[in-house]
Amino acid sequence: MKSANLVNKLARPRHLATSGDGWREEKNEANESLRRLRRSFKASCGKFFRRDCRRNFRRAGKIKNMKLNQVAISTIWNIDVRNNIKDALIQIKKLGFSSIEVAYNLREIRLEELIAATIDLGIQVVSVHNFCPVPVQENWGRFFTDYYRLSSPNKSERQQAIDATKMTIDIANSIGAKAVVIHAGTIEMDNKYIKGLFQLYKQGKRATSEYEFQLEQFNANRFSSKDTYMDAVVKSFEEIVPHAAGCNIKLGMENRYYPNEIPDINEAEYLLDIFGKKGLVYWHDTGHADVQGKLGIEMPETYLSRFKDFKDYLYGCHIHDVKGVDDHLPPFTGEIDFVKMKPYLESCTVKVIEAHQPATPEQIKSAVDKLCS
Repeated sequence: MKSANLVNKLARPRHLATSGDGWREEKNEANESLRRLRRSFKASCGKFFRRDCRRNFRRAGKIKNMKLNQVAISTIWNIDVRNNIKDALIQIKKLGFSSIEVAYNLREIRLEELIAATIDLGIQVVSVHNFCPVPVQENWGRFFTDYYRLSSPNKSERQQAIDATKMTIDIANSIGAKAVVIHAGTIEMDNKYIKGLFQLYKQGKRATSEYEFQLEQFNANRFSSKDTYMDAVVKSFEEIVPHAAGCNIKLGMENRYYPNEIPDINEAEYLLDIFGKKGLVYWHDTGHADVQGKLGIEMPETYLSRFKDFKDYLYGCHIHDVKGVDDHLPPFTGEIDFVKMKPYLESCTVKVIEAHQPATPEQIKSAVDKLCS
């Protein structure tokens, strides 16, 4: 079966998902649409699509422990809402990449185009970032990856997050990927505590008593609020971790940028103790760890040393650089010591450069050369 026909099959559930009386206005209708989309996807193309993808991706090699000279790149670098997807993938391939992580900013039609292009170009998908595709019901005021939260105390929102994550897992399985990167959630609190830390840092007040007071206030509020949200994360993981395991997909729990996001390093250890042997893995983000250190939350060296404890669960990493607290820069253009990082990065099965625009092709190529030297 030709890849174009298979991608057309992916489009059919989209029409099912958008039928009905104004699903955009009704939460319950949107939830049911997402469930129908996932069921239709699996029923209409699951078996044949997986077989076709595996045949194509076999050329790119099986995913074992990728060496640093087998680094992948996230499509967040050069695929946005309007550019030509195949041209963008050709650009990636010309830089020497044979594998990608599918980013979180693709709606269904764009995802279909990307799947077809990866098959035509022989590019391997090693990981997919949740949510993929972007959920059908937008949650204005939140970022793509945060439309719904697995940590939400609101049962309806949490179910939306679970359903959208399961959809991402199904798609990852069908296109031959081995991991889905997830954001576990957020401890909701007054934004003044988080905003205050960043403002004082940018004003050069990191070493002041004013900053230390702000940090103490933040830590106290985070600690007093976290139980409700951690309980919700556990309930969500009880549904999505077995689903991922059933699809032979690793669920990569990423360390986060904002200090009120889940998990901090102790929460990561707690969740891995519960779900690590069931398919949950740790996904290290170099830039996020650096920012957390600069804010005085947790030093990057602590993350690195804890890798020894996480060695059975450390699976993937996002590699990008930081200046101040501005992240997602090309590696070796900021302040992170990647020479010191390299031995730890070698421990990761999947390594993904996650630089954002305006990173240039030359900067990306230089980063890969230095990582592999």
